[in-house]
Amino acid sequence: MKQFITLSLLLFAAAAQAQPQAEKSYSLLELKSMAIMNYEAIRIALFEAKQARLETDALAATRLPRLDAEASYTYLSETASIDLKIPPLVDRSITLGDGHNYSTGVIASVPLFTGFRLSSAVEMKKEAELIAKQTFEGTATEVRNKVALYYHKALTAENAVDIVEKQRAVLAKNLRTAKELQEHAQLLPYDTLQLSNRMMELEVQRENAISAKRHAIYVLMELTGSAEYFDIEESAPNELAEAALSLDSLTAIAEENRYEFQNLRSQERITGLAIRESKADYYPQVSAFAGYRYGKPGINQFANEWMGYFTGGIQLSWNLWSWGADSKETEKREIDMEKNRLRSQQLRRSIRMQLAAMKEDLRVIQTRMELTERRIVQERAKQNIVQSRFQQGLATATEVVDAETALTVAELSLEQEQIDYSVALTKLASILGKDL
Repeated sequence: MKQFITLSLLLFAAAAQAQPQAEKSYSLLELKSMAIMNYEAIRIALFEAKQARLETDALAATRLPRLDAEASYTYLSETASIDLKIPPLVDRSITLGDGHNYSTGVIASVPLFTGFRLSSAVEMKKEAELIAKQTFEGTATEVRNKVALYYHKALTAENAVDIVEKQRAVLAKNLRTAKELQEHAQLLPYDTLQLSNRMMELEVQRENAISAKRHAIYVLMELTGSAEYFDIEESAPNELAEAALSLDSLTAIAEENRYEFQNLRSQERITGLAIRESKADYYPQVSAFAGYRYGKPGINQFANEWMGYFTGGIQLSWNLWSWGADSKETEKREIDMEKNRLRSQQLRRSIRMQLAAMKEDLRVIQTRMELTERRIVQERAKQNIVQSRFQQGLATATEVVDAETALTVAELSLEQEQIDYSVALTKLASILGKDL
């Protein structure tokens, strides 16, 4: 048995040496900042917001005057001519041009009225830009809360290691006492073996806690874009003041802050603008243009020379009949509006149910924490009594192990309940669209 314990300890020591070593440690605030700077999902959302802004600017530019340059060459195989017959003069034929036509010009044009089509399209792009910004902010909030979640998981695993280490120290002291009593034939070898086995169980628990922390750190490395393993610094616990509010108040906060709600409201405005844009076919389209042209033969076909001249005018177009295509497009947009309203109702109902469940979870976790804290006080008092009796040879190793196990289980339960509470707060913050 001694050889087995020695071999196991050597294996654990080798595993500890194989664990990654942390050169740096970060607080929760630092980890959140790193995630905002480096996490790909946030950077993609930021680029999409920038793209939406560029699209808005590009479409808004179409409402401004436009300047175009033109140049063309045309060859005509037959040219027009005028035959002159004026008696008693000789008949004469005059050719217009020579078949080679050149034209250059600079044209300025501006839309005067488009039936609200252009203005609606620009406003739709602005709303799409707003959606992209809201999505970026919402994604950033979700990532920060995810960082907080795994930070708390890593911190709980770290605290679990400390709890196990303290209990191992207590058992190690008891094990030394047990060996002394065994040497004086006051204790059976079975009791010493029991304590040794419990020491091994605590070692396994310690390794599991270390592994849980390491896995949480790996997730944090992915979120923060870190290529090197790091450690965490304990930060002051965050509280969410809104947790005590009523369900109606929480639902109102979620509707105000969740980017999904914000995007649905923007989508409703976009659909309204799309309806307005689809009705643009009911109105005439008016545009103005002016230009300077320089070409050969220009406007004087007889001279057939290079010359410059100006053009200008106003153009009006009005679709009088399109077999109901414009009205069908409007009806389709109105259906989209109704669908958006139904999506808002569905999301509101879903969020309300999530909030109700989360408030109940928080209430239950708080109750468990209070009961577990009282249980820890009782189990610690019991362990002290059993420890004192064992030192005096009045208690068995079984009693010592049972008391230590009960206290360890209670302390680990409290740590787990605290992380459950932190996780629940983080989830509540995510539901509300807030950053914890």
